[in-house]
Amino acid sequence: MPFDMVLYGIRRSDGLLKLGRSWVLERRLSQLRKQYGVPMEVEFTRQCPRDAVVEAEVTVHRLCAVQRRDGEWFDVDRETGLEAVEMTIRALFDRSRHLAAAALCLRLELDWSVEETAPRVGLIPSAIGGYEIPNFLFGATEIYLRKLEKAGERWRRENRSS
Repeated sequence: MPFDMVLYGIRRSDGLLKLGRSWVLERRLSQLRKQYGVPMEVEFTRQCPRDAVVEAEVTVHRLCAVQRRDGEWFDVDRETGLEAVEMTIRALFDRSRHLAAAALCLRLELDWSVEETAPRVGLIPSAIGGYEIPNFLFGATEIYLRKLEKAGERWRRENRSS
């Protein structure tokens, strides 16, 4: 998965921490400084796959919802904000690995080649080799697993008559 987005924590001079996402952090920091007219500093950044960054940001905001003070500004310390971001990214990767493992298990069970399995279950070629789960399937575990099951059933029907 391409890592061209970041989840960040930017601290405002009043102590609130903005938890957000950006393509170009320096530009976003400049925009926020102009918008609020107060000093701000980047406290942390973590890379996130572009096809998961919106879901990751929403999840981080939910994890810190009790401390929300002003839009995407939270009354949390650096460690709490960073932990929410890292935990969210780990969970997304774990789910991605789980889905990829499900696809592999189905392929092995049905004796499909990777080349014929990938299009049937919605995997797309990765720029770095192998396959990845596209955005439209990434956040939909149940739909994806149903798609795998249906592809398996279709394959079984097609190959029973052979």
